[in-house]
Amino acid sequence: MEKECPGVVSCADIVALAAHDSVSYPFNRSMWDVLTGRRDGRISLESEASVHLPSPFANFTGLSQLFASKGLDLNDLVALSVHIQLGWHIVVHL
Repeated sequence: MEKECPGVVSCADIVALAAHDSVSYPFNRSMWDVLTGRRDGRISLESEASVHLPSPFANFTGLSQLFASKGLDLNDLVALSVHIQLGWHIVVHL
């Protein structure tokens, strides 16, 4: 993909599109819009992650406040938390 579209399509785009298509396919319609493109930058910095990601020791109040500061609500918090928990469950039991 990088050869055909240099600097345009990221691995994250491919994963996001694959997830979208696999969930949407059984319903024969798009379940959500997928934004693609390298809008978030081309590098990752530990200093930014420690500011923007919750601590593994964060309680519910802290998590809900952090999500709210990013424009996310309780539904987003629950959905992401369940998704992460299920992912760990699958990894541990493989």
